[in-house]
Amino acid sequence: MNPALREELPVFIFVFLQPAAAGDGKPVPELSFRHPEPGFGLLFYQSPGVPPAGRDPLRATFRHASGVSPKVRDTLSQDKRLAFHSRNAARGAGETGLSNALQKNFCPLQVVGLRRGPPRNFSALTFSVIARSFFGILQQDMKTSACIALLPATSPLPTPMDTSSQSASHISALNSAKVKLSRSTRIVRQTLISLAIAVAGSSHSQAQNWTPATPHPILIDNYAFAQDGEEFYVISGYNAGFISRNVRRYNPTTNAWSGSGALADIPFGSYGPASAFFGGKIYVAHGGLFASDQGDHFQIYNVATNLWSAGAPRPGGLQRRNAAAGAFNGKFYLAGGSGSESTLSVYDIASNSWSAGPGLPQAYRSGGYAQIGQFLYLIGGITGSSGVYSTASMRFNMATNTWSIGPAFTPQRAAFALAAAGTRLFAIGGVPNGSRASAQVDELETSTWPAGSWAPSPNNLPAPRRDHSAGFFSTGRAGGEIWITGGLVETGSNLVASNDHLFRPVSIPCQNYNVTQSTRALVPATTDIGNHCNNCTTAITFPFPISFYGTTYTSANVSSNGNLQFAGANASGANTSLPAVGFNATIFAFFDNVVTSGAGDGIFTAVTGAAPNRVFTIEWRVSQSGVGTTNFEIRFSEGSSDFEVIYGATTGTFAGTIGVQGNASGLFTQFAGPNANVPPAGTRLLFTTACCAPIAFTGAIGTNSSGYPGTSGMQAGRVTRSGAATASVCGTPKTYPGTFDTTPRAYDAYTFVNNGPATCVTFSVNTGCTAGAVQVFPVAYLGSFNPANIAQNYLGDPGSSPIPFGSFSVNVPANATVVLVVSEVTAGGACPSYDVVVRGLSCPLELMGVTSRKRHSFPGEFEIPLPLTGEPGVECRVGQPASGNHNLVFTFNSAVTSGTATVTSGIGTAGSPTFLGTRMIVPLSGVTDIQKVTVTSSGVTSSIGQVLPNFAVSMNVLLGDTTGNKSVNASDVGQTKGNSGLPVNAGTFRTDTTVSGVINASDISQVKANSGQMLPP
Repeated sequence: MNPALREELPVFIFVFLQPAAAGDGKPVPELSFRHPEPGFGLLFYQSPGVPPAGRDPLRATFRHASGVSPKVRDTLSQDKRLAFHSRNAARGAGETGLSNALQKNFCPLQVVGLRRGPPRNFSALTFSVIARSFFGILQQDMKTSACIALLPATSPLPTPMDTSSQSASHISALNSAKVKLSRSTRIVRQTLISLAIAVAGSSHSQAQNWTPATPHPILIDNYAFAQDGEEFYVISGYNAGFISRNVRRYNPTTNAWSGSGALADIPFGSYGPASAFFGGKIYVAHGGLFASDQGDHFQIYNVATNLWSAGAPRPGGLQRRNAAAGAFNGKFYLAGGSGSESTLSVYDIASNSWSAGPGLPQAYRSGGYAQIGQFLYLIGGITGSSGVYSTASMRFNMATNTWSIGPAFTPQRAAFALAAAGTRLFAIGGVPNGSRASAQVDELETSTWPAGSWAPSPNNLPAPRRDHSAGFFSTGRAGGEIWITGGLVETGSNLVASNDHLFRPVSIPCQNYNVTQSTRALVPATTDIGNHCNNCTTAITFPFPISFYGTTYTSANVSSNGNLQFAGANASGANTSLPAVGFNATIFAFFDNVVTSGAGDGIFTAVTGAAPNRVFTIEWRVSQSGVGTTNFEIRFSEGSSDFEVIYGATTGTFAGTIGVQGNASGLFTQFAGPNANVPPAGTRLLFTTACCAPIAFTGAIGTNSSGYPGTSGMQAGRVTRSGAATASVCGTPKTYPGTFDTTPRAYDAYTFVNNGPATCVTFSVNTGCTAGAVQVFPVAYLGSFNPANIAQNYLGDPGSSPIPFGSFSVNVPANATVVLVVSEVTAGGACPSYDVVVRGLSCPLELMGVTSRKRHSFPGEFEIPLPLTGEPGVECRVGQPASGNHNLVFTFNSAVTSGTATVTSGIGTAGSPTFLGTRMIVPLSGVTDIQKVTVTSSGVTSSIGQVLPNFAVSMNVLLGDTTGNKSVNASDVGQTKGNSGLPVNAGTFRTDTTVSGVINASDISQVKANSGQMLPP
């Protein structure tokens, strides 16, 4: 074994236990294994018939050797020992929970994986795939039902063991156990052990965080692909010598592919078809390579009905394989492909007709393609019959019908997967110019298009791979992950067909507040809080909790100088650029040296609406001697982290600052200032945020990060450390402190993109380094880092080395890239480890929740939640103003400005959405009773251009089901009678089924009339 792998390599031990013979009450011996590696795995195979005679027969103990590195010891000190007992003998609260979950959800005949330990542990999913491959043999041999469970665990033991013969020693230990197994089972057991160790070593050395999920049901390559929200479709393609007509759908949440026959086969299969999803349908353009799969078919799959239909024949003759495809605004676009390399064909969905679009800037076939919003990206591939490998990155704007050329695709590969995650593209594997296959992964940030450059994106694939058509993206596994499926894997001198389905986490940065400007009239508040002064603050209590930068507050201090302070009471009127020194979590509605003591001046509040939809308003009426007067207000909505600032009439000219900040040196968004005029009367600023978790990862000089992709190399010299007192702080740009010397230093570089407005980004570095030769020094660069010129693009640094902690903040423009470089201080004195936390960058657009909203006359609006997963909520109220009319309210983490919605299942019609800040309201009409209706949204776009993948939300409709249990019965009648005459509020509104604003005989009659109705289970 490579000694460098010892510290992280996880070892999996497989134990197979034969059921005791009838009448044999002897317990199976407890097995104890010792090994100096972190992250052990144990596979139990046992019949539930084995009794726990005296002690649990499946008890296994793992212990860790002494004398290991501090990194491993630290990991273990934070880990709790896990001991798992079989489902026949669960002991202890934690163990009982595991055992019960296993018994309920996975036994018998299933695999369950529980993952703990260091981040680089061999994946439970990989292990599960191996185990499943042999499960049929085991089951047949053992002649009994069984349960397989994975349990990593770690704890210390002072006796080391030689790792050089780990495979043989494990097999020997298992063979020496008093376990009666047949010859075939022993062979399987040894094979599993060898496979686990081999795969673990390979995974660690090349790409430890590419994780196998459930494989595609068949070997597949050169297929069509499409994505509907979080679900992936693999359509037709090549199946190890045959053309497949299969259609398979994968759900990342359940880790399952649709079963054979669950989805209708495509009528005409082909090699290298191209497809895209739009409006609840998948449009597939025929490919073709062989005489047997030629055709100009254009086939349309309806997701809701599971039916195929034929569209107008696609242009390009009988063979147009490996083209690119996208769909936007009612049109399907087919670009390039064999025989049509420079052609763009446009299909109009409404008219079922094709037309020619603007030709491609460069010929394209067999490259990678992906869609981000209105943009279709075509990367690399092959040009012309001579087979020249392309370096082109092309983008087609489907909204303006125009092409543009971006950064050169320097990897120069073909037949690879291209995944889109946020605004980043990932080129995964493929065929390099002059080679058979590649494991390389490269990425491009598209927000700076046509600028930017392709760069390596660790970690690479576990093995070279090509002809895996699809690159998918989802958020359900690691909060953000890219996927590849199938293809041809290079094994020695061969290319072997595969059905692998692998994913790799990708980081999704966090965001600060976004600001959207619109118009809205100021509504005066009425309650005087008593603030009539010059440079003073007044404490107020909120009528409901308010969230700001992810923290919930119940009170704050209002300043006469136009700001609201959630933490602090600074009465200063010296407005400056943000972040303002001396202020912490603050909203600067209009920060200026003004007074609230003039005639008619003051600060006023108001609460309008009924819970849970109240609005709290704080209004300033201020003046400045010899200048004039102005008024403005902040409005908070109950249950939302968004807020708005509205401006009224102004006389004279003021000079102030508008924005928000989390603290004096961290997150902030400055909308205007420090000498800005008051916005015109009726101006509304909507502040929206997602307050994501920070990006956090661990690295070591020369080896990059274990949790975030980076690059390593040698830089020319080192930046001078100017001292802790000169750490970079947002709002005060720091000049380059100079180059200390030109001796080459090792460095790690990490690239981040701010996908939102200009913001303050904070880098915090914590190291295991001590004073002396092993110190490191972090430096930030704007746009890119040039290791040959470390002064170029300099942005900021902490002034001194983090021993152990250092932090600094820099201003990052909108949609800009920032690079953090961590270098060694002394050449050759690499630091063993360091931790990095990055705060302040933008996070992706995300759907937070959906409700069914109705207005109950004067009591106001009330909403029924529609869960995004699991059983849909039940809408029990009649439509208003007419039966069958409903409003679905989609709430996002950022302001949204456009998108469409379609009823894809059930009866009803979705109208054009309206957009109000973070909310999209979809009107439904013609919705019938006693059904589940599903609405699919597509192209939902934020105010900063982020596009959310398509998603579907369902609502159960059952008039009179006031209890929400999918059945109308005596309980509903009784509940409605009991609420009759009571006010309609958050606790009773479901019984106002007529949505009249009162609960009375009409509601009771309506519920009685529907008694006995129910929805399918």
